[in-house]
Amino acid sequence: MPLYAEGASPHIEMTLDGTAPVALDNDNNKALSAMRQFVSAADRALWTQRPQASADIKALLCSYAAAADSILGIYRCQPNVAQYINMWAYTSTYNSYVSLPNVLGVRPDSLPLKATDVMQKPHEELDTPMASLFPIAPALVASFLPREASLTAKLDTLYANYSCRELTDKVSAAVVEKFLSRFDYENNYDAGLAELTAVTAKHSLPGKYVQAFVQNRATVKGSPFPDSVKLVDADGKEMDFAQMRGKYVYIDLWASWCVPCCREVPHLQKLEQELENPDVVFLSISIDQKSEAWKKKMAELGVHGNQWHDAGGTLGKALNVKGIPFFIIYDKQGKLYMYDAPRPSMGFALKEMLEGLR
Repeated sequence: MPLYAEGASPHIEMTLDGTAPVALDNDNNKALSAMRQFVSAADRALWTQRPQASADIKALLCSYAAAADSILGIYRCQPNVAQYINMWAYTSTYNSYVSLPNVLGVRPDSLPLKATDVMQKPHEELDTPMASLFPIAPALVASFLPREASLTAKLDTLYANYSCRELTDKVSAAVVEKFLSRFDYENNYDAGLAELTAVTAKHSLPGKYVQAFVQNRATVKGSPFPDSVKLVDADGKEMDFAQMRGKYVYIDLWASWCVPCCREVPHLQKLEQELENPDVVFLSISIDQKSEAWKKKMAELGVHGNQWHDAGGTLGKALNVKGIPFFIIYDKQGKLYMYDAPRPSMGFALKEMLEGLR
């Protein structure tokens, strides 16, 4: 939202609720301008003065809300402008609070005061579509959820305290994404899937989260090669990864149109020729949609060895691969040994690692 200096046009229009524009009179402009000037000055003071005493830090953090109260006591603002200024003060307080570890040079758990010492709980301030105007709002709300609680407890707390779906959608997305990225798929897969499935149904979350959870299991060391993958050779014959059992398999996931992929091919061929470990085999899998493009590029590059085709991109989907070239190693039992393995262009470091696989 643009801020306007004192003396600007009394009929400026702006959107405060994410829908219809609102015409601002001069008092609204003056209030917004005053708040902008205060926030700028307070932010600067935090970094230049770097208060150390707990009382001084608390006074600075509480000054945002005090300034908003003072400004709204001077100017007669429209209700939605007043609400915006209060939310501005609230989010600015949080921004400064989370900056304190860097300002003071301490760990977050060593701060001299808690966020609740200087702020009300966010559901008292941010449970409104207007919160979407403040990018920090979802992270702010998420930070006040029970830290060590289960996914279920966090989302139950969120939906018990907030009714604005626009806000809860953003916060729940952040919470679930964090859950997905940190979950111990190797040891707790079944329990995690059950919990995520239950909260997805309970709070009407997108089904993509459960799909992502299932996909992520295949990226955990020890996971079997995905049985949903459909692979063929250059003659169109269906290939079974099980035929690689008894060997470590270094997989190159690539495509003819991928320039970085093609740049790796000479390094890969050199590695194949020089490696002296009979327990390691190489497998290149193209994700080209059309086999003609794949075969043409193979001829241009003069590739050799195991060359398979995955026209549907089934392996990449099963392994949640976001970009190519991508390299993977499976062990002699057909289980994942290394996800996102080193590229052939790494040279000696990769060769040394592969030589050690027995």
